[in-house]
Amino acid sequence: MQNKCYTRFNIYLTFEGMKNKDSKFKWKQLMEILLIMAIVALLVFVILFIL
Repeated sequence: MQNKCYTRFNIYLTFEGMKNKDSKFKWKQLMEILLIMAIVALLVFVILFIL
């Protein structure tokens, strides 16, 4: 359930990134956001697994 939510958010971010390519959107920024989200998802999974 949570994984589906993350995936949907990733798709949304990617779509927003493509839409804002004309403006000052940086793909590096998107990658940083995705990296942070991946770390958070991993932490959540680990916490749930331990509990």
